[in-house]
Amino acid sequence: MMRALSICIACAAMLLLAGGAEAQTPTQSQTQTEMPAAPEGSLYQRVGGYDTIAAMVDDFFARMTADEQLKRLFVNVSDPDFRRVRQLTVDFICEKSGGPCFYTGRSMAESHKGLGITDDDWNRAGVHMGETLDMLGVQGELREELGGFISGLRDDIVGQQ
Repeated sequence: MMRALSICIACAAMLLLAGGAEAQTPTQSQTQTEMPAAPEGSLYQRVGGYDTIAAMVDDFFARMTADEQLKRLFVNVSDPDFRRVRQLTVDFICEKSGGPCFYTGRSMAESHKGLGITDDDWNRAGVHMGETLDMLGVQGELREELGGFISGLRDDIVGQQ
């Protein structure tokens, strides 16, 4: 479970790049209780809010778990553990983009210690993120802005021993 959690949180930051899509169906927690408003103009708002972030995570994770190179990071992860990882990932992106969520996971460096994530893994995940972005139609300045943020996380994710 921890291996999947770590790679998913690593990839979570990359998901910030996937903003701009129309909102998907609300999650159960959202239909029961509305999320507090995010600051106007926040990255969270510009990417489309909670529903868009959840849709990004779902698409990206589907691509990652189907990839022959990266699926090793998800081996032996039960369905309940995978759902927990998915929710932590959504919460991470939501919080870091200025939304009303609270991430309770470990730091990036701590999460990825000992996983042996390589430059090749990082680049392969980037290919999948690009596909997610393309599917959502994200282009221009938002994509570039988020790319800078993601690049800043690389050293905490790749090659942690």
